[in-house]
Amino acid sequence: MCFVAPRLRSPRPRRARSLEQVLAQIGEAVIDHFKRFNDTFGHDAGDFVLSSVAREMTKQIRLSDMACRYGGEEMAVVLVDTDLEHAMERAEALRQAIRETNLTHRGQSLPVPTASFGVAVYPQHGTNIADFVKAADRALYAAKESGRDRVCRAEEPAAAPAGAVSTPP
Repeated sequence: MCFVAPRLRSPRPRRARSLEQVLAQIGEAVIDHFKRFNDTFGHDAGDFVLSSVAREMTKQIRLSDMACRYGGEEMAVVLVDTDLEHAMERAEALRQAIRETNLTHRGQSLPVPTASFGVAVYPQHGTNIADFVKAADRALYAAKESGRDRVCRAEEPAAAPAGAVSTPP
């Protein structure tokens, strides 16, 4: 299980003074068609795919960043001090690295794994953790809906109409 929210509330970097300084980007990733690995090759093979993809993701991120399993075949990646442009580049590099992973489990070659990514940036895509994660999740859904094996960015939140008064939640 991923403990992203507690980690976001108490950031690791020593010099950071606020969540905005610490957290620039979160990407949600999902292993495409993961159920097929389990159904075709068994749950041991599915576990092997999960751990192999996680290992590859860990190799591709900085020590200050965090990658973890978010649930099922979903992963979350938190990149510290990263703007949207670089977050998209990092997500694309992760996607390609996963695609280049050759998997052999118990002497049997497995299909090449692919992954879809949704990228959101704090505070641009959400000023609280829940909205921020929802934005990344919507971007992930867009990546899956548009063919999988791709990276999509979160949409900009709609601007409030002119003269509208914002009320706190």
